[in-house]
Amino acid sequence: IEPPEVTVTLAPAKGELSFKPSQPTLIATSAKATCAGRDAFGTGMYYNARAGADGIDRFTVTARLASGEVTTRDFEVRIEQ
Repeated sequence: IEPPEVTVTLAPAKGELSFKPSQPTLIATSAKATCAGRDAFGTGMYYNARAGADGIDRFTVTARLASGEVTTRDFEVRIEQ
């Protein structure tokens, strides 16, 4: 299975994002509840706050599957020192 094409559509203001394909994960929920609780591999998303940053940061990520299906998600992270 082809990994999704992941793009940042709204960059975080206080940090940086990176992506790593083929990261192990546990599926928490699925649309039809058939995959919930199963292990899978996917694209890992990692956020690193810049030095001295604090408070809330927001960003948006879009993923396009090989089938053409597109999903966009908004994220909010709380930066703690």
